[in-house]
Amino acid sequence: MEYRSTEFYHAAIKNSYPNACDIRQPDILGVIAPVFLADVDKDTLVCKFNRREVIFHNKVVSDLLQFHDIPAPRTRIHAYLHTWFESYKYNDAKTLHELIQGGLSDEDIFNAYCGVFDLQSRISQIPAGTFAPPYFQYYKSILEAQQEFTANMILGSYRKLYRHMSNVGTQILLH
Repeated sequence: MEYRSTEFYHAAIKNSYPNACDIRQPDILGVIAPVFLADVDKDTLVCKFNRREVIFHNKVVSDLLQFHDIPAPRTRIHAYLHTWFESYKYNDAKTLHELIQGGLSDEDIFNAYCGVFDLQSRISQIPAGTFAPPYFQYYKSILEAQQEFTANMILGSYRKLYRHMSNVGTQILLH
């Protein structure tokens, strides 16, 4: 993926959402691809730019999780001058980390993790045969593609682990 100027990304967002305003980057930036927030009507949208193949893969995942009533962002795909991005509504709820920093009780933390494990269990029950993205069926492929665009050494060290995990045993869906 070719990186562009901030003005280019703003133009891409305005092309898809002409009434978008206050287009900005989040406080915590991603390490792989450009991410912007934009206010559109009464919603704040996340606009994530990435390789076309990753965008289409993410759409398949989003649709599959929605079909199985698993909470996940409902994504839309956009293109502008050979540059692709996905958009979805921003969730302004605090992260678990933010809640813990604010003094969340041990019981609440335990219950949050129970909820995460419940969702992961539900995801793992989705038949793997129903997951048929046009690109990158295995996470190792996404990780390798993303590695081209980041110097993040942590991601590089995980690539070998994911490659090994992707080639062993029965396939199940995990998040």
